[in-house]
Amino acid sequence: MSRQSSSSSSVPPEDALAALIEWCDSGTQRVAELTGPSDSGRTGILLRLHEAVSDAVLLDASGSTCEDLVERVLAAAGLDTPPERRADWGYALRNSPFSGSLVIIVNTHRAGRTRRSAEAERMAQQFAGELAVAGRVKVVIERDLFDVAAAQNRFVVNLQSPADGASRQLADGPATDALRALALAEVRRAPLAVWTELTRALESHTGRPADVAAALDSAGDLLEVDADSWVRFRDERMAESLRRTTAADVVRAVNLHFVEWLQNEPWTGARGQYLTYGLAMHAVQAGEFDSVQRSGRLVARGGGGWESPAGGRRASGRTRG
Repeated sequence: MSRQSSSSSSVPPEDALAALIEWCDSGTQRVAELTGPSDSGRTGILLRLHEAVSDAVLLDASGSTCEDLVERVLAAAGLDTPPERRADWGYALRNSPFSGSLVIIVNTHRAGRTRRSAEAERMAQQFAGELAVAGRVKVVIERDLFDVAAAQNRFVVNLQSPADGASRQLADGPATDALRALALAEVRRAPLAVWTELTRALESHTGRPADVAAALDSAGDLLEVDADSWVRFRDERMAESLRRTTAADVVRAVNLHFVEWLQNEPWTGARGQYLTYGLAMHAVQAGEFDSVQRSGRLVARGGGGWESPAGGRRASGRTRG
């Protein structure tokens, strides 16, 4: 691959890093993409790029919206922009010393509050270009797959799969079924009460025990539990693998059970926070979105914070310069 032209051919990590560094120095395109399989080490390459470019700003898009990233870029640029002027973020950036800097966005494919959010597509296809042009900066983003149509006017580096390609295999049993239940949560972080109810929903359909305590004991290295007892996978690829290997009828049955439970939960505490972003997406998986929407619960409970299955939530501010 010529280092100053895009190609769908894949390259090893060292060549990818060298190509991106050269693009930073002399590339004409404002946006670069680092693509490749989920196990290709994309994030690690971009972390090394951040170390190599001293004034680069690193943004982790996991669980974030485009508006969240705008706020972080403004903060990194030292710009104290009041909310009423936030729509003019592009003007503020391009007229600041930050103009010409490098912004590195990792985990773009995990953007949005929920696992099925369209925020990742919005961030990669629209926002990266808007940020680069409006703020007069260079932007490099991490993406899942090479997209010829989206690569127009972008510098694209496609990583090879690792030679070993080995991933951790989980033995069947109550602990693994509990992990599968957690993976079926539509919000990437879930309170223990939500995880427990998802295991009950899975058990009721499969007839097999699913044990949260066993999962925490035997697979605790796969999980991260914060001080407020919210749980998430340390590596989202494990959740993605478990979701892919769960039969469609199981997914629908679990979500049918879970949506009924969610709708009867009080709009308070950790469960209420989960409801804000999770109810709509679980309703989609259960095939009950229209009925839940007609009931008014998405509006009454969500308060505008839920993510539509047709696309990520939009904040009221514009994302243009």
